[in-house]
Amino acid sequence: MDSDQTPSRNLQEELFKTQCDLENTNLLVRDFSNQRRQTATLFRGTGYALLLVTLVLYVNFFIPPAFGNPVWQLQLVGNLVQNLAFPAVGLTLVLYGGRNWRQRRELALVQGFSYATLVVALLFFMLLPLSLSSTVRLYNQGQAELVQGLDQRLTAVQRVETQVKQATSDAQINQLVNQMKVQTPSGISPQQLKDQMLVQLTQAKSKLQTGTELQRQEQRFSIIKNFVQQALIASIATGIFIWMWWVSAWARVRLSRSASK
Repeated sequence: MDSDQTPSRNLQEELFKTQCDLENTNLLVRDFSNQRRQTATLFRGTGYALLLVTLVLYVNFFIPPAFGNPVWQLQLVGNLVQNLAFPAVGLTLVLYGGRNWRQRRELALVQGFSYATLVVALLFFMLLPLSLSSTVRLYNQGQAELVQGLDQRLTAVQRVETQVKQATSDAQINQLVNQMKVQTPSGISPQQLKDQMLVQLTQAKSKLQTGTELQRQEQRFSIIKNFVQQALIASIATGIFIWMWWVSAWARVRLSRSASK
């Protein structure tokens, strides 16, 4: 009798242990699923908050508008690309978790965000020609201002140079020196002073031309550097949002199947 009951008792114990293991496994799975759901809720809530921040920032960038001003246009492009992290991270967090733990209303909203990623990608791509045209306009405008300023200063120096050359007598030279309030060293004749002033005026013109050329080079380097930076970030942003649109295809397929049913 005892020998017959022993296998049955062992079988019952094994079944009981198996049932306990299954219950523990179910608890672990349920606990893990709850943790994932809470994490997804946290991520998505943070994503929606970041998208609201993006909306506030991007609207503020357009106020006050000055669409014909290349400086404003470059500042706009710079602000948009420098704050790329807000919409990129926000949309990533909102799309986290796929279809899981979403109500039907949220699925409709996520579908809109999925299409919005493609629209945002196109907008960032359009920043490239806008940045290029604004950079060219600003460069031409800056170069023209530098040339105009150089011409004005050279004209003023040449005017003084003409007056010095036309001063032939000592009295005329002394009168010109007094008008220009030039400090004259002692023991120098008016003719020597005239020659010295002409040399200094020639050096001044050379310095003006050299200084202006350096400013033109610095301005050219700064503008090109800024354009390359904006173009690279805008290109990367375009790729990010296109990839995000491709990855979030589940959001668009989901609602289209539901609608067909």
